Amino acid sequence: MGEIRNTIASNYEVEYTFAGKRVYLIVMRKAFAMTETYREIINNTNRILDEWKNSSYGIAPTSVSEKFDNTNIELCKSLTNVLGIWIEKDIFLTDGELILANVNMGGIVEYWLQFFYTVYYEEYIDAPIYRKNNIIEPEDTMLKQLQDYSVGILWEETDSIYKWVDYLRVCRNAIHPFKKRDYGTPKDFLDGVNRLDELIRLIDSRLPDLAY
Repeated sequence: MGEIRNTIASNYEVEYTFAGKRVYLIVMRKAFAMTETYREIINNTNRILDEWKNSSYGIAPTSVSEKFDNTNIELCKSLTNVLGIWIEKDIFLTDGELILANVNMGGIVEYWLQFFYTVYYEEYIDAPIYRKNNIIEPEDTMLKQLQDYSVGILWEETDSIYKWVDYLRVCRNAIHPFKKRDYGTPKDFLDGVNRLDELIRLIDSRLPDLAY
């Protein structure tokens, strides 16, 4: 009995070991926690993006406000809402759904990093990412570039969140199906939802005040 209780308290270690109700209890316990985390992701996404879209003029540098005029905030919100489709499927994601879920997640992560360097555009432009001696604007950067550029700013290479972004990038590339690629497991994706929540909170904690 003690072993079963410990199993129920620990995520998905033995989903298929027991039959019937015990498996159902394990899944539902995790699903409830995931729903709470996802709700926080949606709430924080709407709050932060709306705040910067609506309040940056007159407070943030003009270069930053002008950048936000061309930022597709509503699409990021929509992609975040779509994430719920994959979360609801839980550990029962098919391979195709898992790959699409990783693409969805990767797009959101890329957006948040672009958003961060847009907020800090004045600092970014002093030491930007280059491609063939040409400056790459934050909105034109790719996930790998942002991941490496953020070392020493948002994370270190030894940090778990850096390693997660790196693995997510690899899994996202499985959208190109001809070659066999690693795209993780449904559990990896669900764990990534917690990492996404962590990333958004990290970025939020580093943003400057928009108070008048």
